[in-house]
Amino acid sequence: MNYYWTSKKVSKTDWREYYSNINTYTFLEDKGDGILIGFISTPDIPRGCEEITDIEHLRIIDIHRRQVNIGPVPLEKVTTLL
Repeated sequence: MNYYWTSKKVSKTDWREYYSNINTYTFLEDKGDGILIGFISTPDIPRGCEEITDIEHLRIIDIHRRQVNIGPVPLEKVTTLL
């Protein structure tokens, strides 16, 4: 199944009262007038959302999802043979 890592800006109230209580949403950044959150979506990216291309935001999501033990994660560990 194809999916995308997606971001959306929500109000601080919506973050505090709704999104922060659901562990599939990740706090990415305080934008002053709202909170940027990250989450996974299907190929049909929801209206008002954008695909995440910022590696730092992907790292934040990766760390959060590993901490709460949910997958998939955006950054898979790569092993090398020496």
